Amino acid sequence: MHLPLKTSIFLRRLKYLFVHPWMRCRVIHTSLRRQNDTDHEVMSKIRNIGVIAHIDAGKTTTTERMLYYSGFSKYLGDVDRGNTVMDYMEQERDRGITITSAAITFNWEGHKINLIDTPGHVDFTVEVERSLRVLDGAVTVLDASAGVEAQTLTVWRQADHYHIPRLVYLNKMDKSTASLDLCLASLRNKLHVEPLVLNLPVGTGKEFVGVQDLVHMNFIEWSSASKDGSVFKKTPIDLQKSSKSTEEFLKARTDLIGQLADVDEHIADLVLSDTKIECFTAQDIISAIRSAVIKQKLVPVLCGSSLKNKAVQPLLDAITLYLPSPLDINYGFAKYYGSHLCALAFKVTHDVQRGPLAFVRIYSGVLKSGAQILILIVPPMRGVAGCLKYMLMNFMMCPVLLLATLLQ
Repeated sequence: MHLPLKTSIFLRRLKYLFVHPWMRCRVIHTSLRRQNDTDHEVMSKIRNIGVIAHIDAGKTTTTERMLYYSGFSKYLGDVDRGNTVMDYMEQERDRGITITSAAITFNWEGHKINLIDTPGHVDFTVEVERSLRVLDGAVTVLDASAGVEAQTLTVWRQADHYHIPRLVYLNKMDKSTASLDLCLASLRNKLHVEPLVLNLPVGTGKEFVGVQDLVHMNFIEWSSASKDGSVFKKTPIDLQKSSKSTEEFLKARTDLIGQLADVDEHIADLVLSDTKIECFTAQDIISAIRSAVIKQKLVPVLCGSSLKNKAVQPLLDAITLYLPSPLDINYGFAKYYGSHLCALAFKVTHDVQRGPLAFVRIYSGVLKSGAQILILIVPPMRGVAGCLKYMLMNFMMCPVLLLATLLQ
């Protein structure tokens, strides 16, 4: 008796499922939609970043807000309530701290962001070390009332070792002791970097309502009526209005232009041409900032309060505008592989259902689901049978972070 083709294929897969249990992931992946070679992300729109900080600076809370505003998560994860996406382990949720680094992918304004949330406790420094090795950029979160702390120094040195471009996010601006000047001084004195302020906080303590955007010359305000912070209002700043706030804004934008003029020739030419401060276009400033960040000459600084759901969206914009894409980074070793596969398994963990899982960063070539590859140093003939559900696709092209199962 001849069975229909679809029925025959289904029974054959079912047989493999029971005879070879390790084939489960492969069977699942064969049902995915096939993708053509042209159906890949534009590399300039990819950001491989990490979040690093001292413990309790607000890394995980900031990441949870990013997931919510990007549409990945449908609720605001709370560390105290133990319902975060990134702190998924029971021990992490019980203690309210990040123990192991976690990777996730989400989209923002046409960009794909591969993000790794790292631990802030000194006992888990090794998690930060192996994560930074595969990143193209990083967001350093500071407690606005404390500035640079002990573990901040450690993770900053680790990022220096791998020459990673960074920006700084001053969290907890709603605290009564929060101080922008304190944080800027600690960045200069302890980290020996030149901070570049991109927005100014409006209001202090509980009266913190938003920020003044020095680049686009807008006042971004979050209303108390919007409890989740998804609704905010942008108002152009009237420079003709005489007030203390306007004077502070003009002084801050003048300082911003002056710092950029020291590292960017185009901005310097505009300054020498006596261009008015308000006449510098946002595109010229963005281009200069991006170049300075990639060359690690300046460190952008942004303000906000993740727990109060304020000013996280400008941080997401800054990640896509200023941090480098994989095309901006020169991987010296990748040129020796050409179009061949070159990937680094930077972390191995164990899953109860799938067994050993490897976090992989692809630098060149294509990695297909279900492919058999040779891994150096460890015994050969391991397989790539699946990938993290957040990044599930039929073809993997460089540079992507993915999760694969290791098969004997």
